[in-house]
Amino acid sequence: MQLCRWHAVDKLAENYMSQSPYSYARNNPINYVDILGLMPDTDIPTIGGIVGVAYEEAAYKKGNISAVQWATANNTTAQTYMYQYDNLNRLTTAIYSPQGNYDVDIQCNLNGNITHLQRKGQIITTNPFGGEGSPETTISYNYIDDLTYSYVGNKLNMVNDDIGDINTPLNNDFRDNGAYSFNEYLYDYNCNMTFDANKNIEIEYNFLDLPTKVTQQNKIYSIEYKYTAGGA
Repeated sequence: MQLCRWHAVDKLAENYMSQSPYSYARNNPINYVDILGLMPDTDIPTIGGIVGVAYEEAAYKKGNISAVQWATANNTTAQTYMYQYDNLNRLTTAIYSPQGNYDVDIQCNLNGNITHLQRKGQIITTNPFGGEGSPETTISYNYIDDLTYSYVGNKLNMVNDDIGDINTPLNNDFRDNGAYSFNEYLYDYNCNMTFDANKNIEIEYNFLDLPTKVTQQNKIYSIEYKYTAGGA
């Protein structure tokens, strides 16, 4: 298959007569999802008539992705992210639908470093004295991260979470770890991060600045990396 073209007539060409029978993904594989080479799934609700990825149309927007929409075999409800950017084309907001359950807000400094990030997600609450004396679990959606980043130059040296640790699936919120110090991240002379107080990890590097060992939790757990002489 060539880009946007089949070498033979599409077997489902009669389903969209306005398109060439040799076209792939309606001649636009960037905006349309057509993994099997059939016609895009028109049963999935669309963003402005588009299934997949949409781009900002105004010339001054510089082609930033404005929306992404998807569905899965396990969840056929269309899910959407709408994106907003600042004047320097940096992502500032990701609005999730339905219901804004996974919204993200980002602020950056003039160097493009993230200074503040808020993120929503799924929260699991367990009541040990639930119905009929057995534990009762409820699921809600709210902010799971409210992060403030501090830097020395362009090197991150501290991240604080004003929300703290909460019960999320797979603990996928940021874990502050209570390391409220000014130097939560340390670096070597080549600016490789050697210590992360929030994750409690230490990192060692070789002369090619490639990580050779990552150690966590007071050197109880570790991972070692081996490379060829060329660094592969």
